[in-house]
Amino acid sequence: MLLTVFTPTYNRANTIKRLFESLKNQTFKDFEWLIVDDGSTDNTAEVVQGFDVHGSFPIRYIRKENGGKHTAYNIGLEEARGDLFFNVDSDDWLDADCCLRISKLVDNIVSDSDCAGLIALKSFADGSIIGNSFREDRTIRTFRELELSGQGGERSIVFRTSIARRFKFPIIEGERFMTEGVVYDEFTDCHFMIINESLTICEYQSDGLSSNPKGLMLRNPGAYMLYYRKRIDMAISLKERVGYVLRYNFFRQQYKGNAVPNYNGKHLLFVSMLKPINIIVAQFYKSDSGR
Repeated sequence: MLLTVFTPTYNRANTIKRLFESLKNQTFKDFEWLIVDDGSTDNTAEVVQGFDVHGSFPIRYIRKENGGKHTAYNIGLEEARGDLFFNVDSDDWLDADCCLRISKLVDNIVSDSDCAGLIALKSFADGSIIGNSFREDRTIRTFRELELSGQGGERSIVFRTSIARRFKFPIIEGERFMTEGVVYDEFTDCHFMIINESLTICEYQSDGLSSNPKGLMLRNPGAYMLYYRKRIDMAISLKERVGYVLRYNFFRQQYKGNAVPNYNGKHLLFVSMLKPINIIVAQFYKSDSGR
């Protein structure tokens, strides 16, 4: 099978049918739909059971205990049967030719053993692009190169399944969110084909993960300690490194577990020197966080 359309979901019975309808309308049919339900308490299971499982593409539904989207992602990678792995959230949907456009690019992807997939744009229902368009089309870039050139942000990503399985999310007990950057930063030696067109149509929900970012970060300090710990050595300027160190020190102070090791890199002295100004960072994160 060429493509796994993977959907992690939690209490989205009201929107997942729209995604199902968009998959039914795909002009390219060599894909499966893999749904991992992260312990929904609404009627998601009943809604999915009502879908036409005898249609033109297979649907697999896996239910798990609530642990966060990143834990559903890990399961999705293990269960995927497609050569390519396309994460489409349950409140998003696709144009009818989306899977066809992906299929036409597969030869360009698999012909390069170091190519980890493709990165494309996302758009709103009115057609407006989320963030900025890419400056070039059909070029090869890494995640970090896009970020440093100001072309990062919310994107559609289609991974080669075999490569993506090398980089799974770590699990931190008691925390239910981890930023995707933790995994993306592991793709240091992998590059992606850049497609200057939208693959995913998005509609942000008022109760979504992005609705209260500060509160989300404070409830998951270990995950952000982990993220900023790696970023300290990735920084290419003093200003960037200072920002990462300040955030690392703050979340290290907030995190009470022992699953995330302390930073022990070449900037350890610098990290220690900036600890006294944690109070400034604390005021930022704890203001209007709704924790």
